[in-house]
Amino acid sequence: MSGALPSIGANDFTIQAWINVNASNLPAPSLGFPFGPYAVVVNRFDAPKKTGYMLYLYKDPNDNTPYLEARTGDGSNVFIDRVPYPTAPGWHLVTLSLERTPTPTIRLYIDGNLAGNFPHPNLSGSLANFLVLAIGGYPGAPDQPIAMDELTIFNRALTPTEIQGIFNAGSAGMCP
Repeated sequence: MSGALPSIGANDFTIQAWINVNASNLPAPSLGFPFGPYAVVVNRFDAPKKTGYMLYLYKDPNDNTPYLEARTGDGSNVFIDRVPYPTAPGWHLVTLSLERTPTPTIRLYIDGNLAGNFPHPNLSGSLANFLVLAIGGYPGAPDQPIAMDELTIFNRALTPTEIQGIFNAGSAGMCP
């Protein structure tokens, strides 16, 4: 990672990474740990305080489908947004973008394409907390291994054209 971590707080942001995980082999949650295991991209979510953000893969025990999920919380509200994740093996570009105006909206992209658009008019507070940013893991959980490349956190919401351009660059990447 280069440069300072953007202060997300009450600002727009985008989290993006190329990931490679065998989504069809993700185990479903068990009775012993009903909220995981996850294949975590990034985690800075403080559950007791309901603040922060998390981007991860998760297999729903009800339909056995892998999902890309985003969890955000502003201290009063917690939002969990999800879209189906491809079961085809290989590298996929995943993107979480939060744009605060005119209506706070979470957008999830897979391979440069908009997969889900989730308006949250009640998401008005700060996502800031004092936790460290966990990359590729969730402390204390039986997480699944995940290969990751070019994890980037932007201090603004990327446009759909920018996200598609990064996907189209493929293995040439953002870092020549």
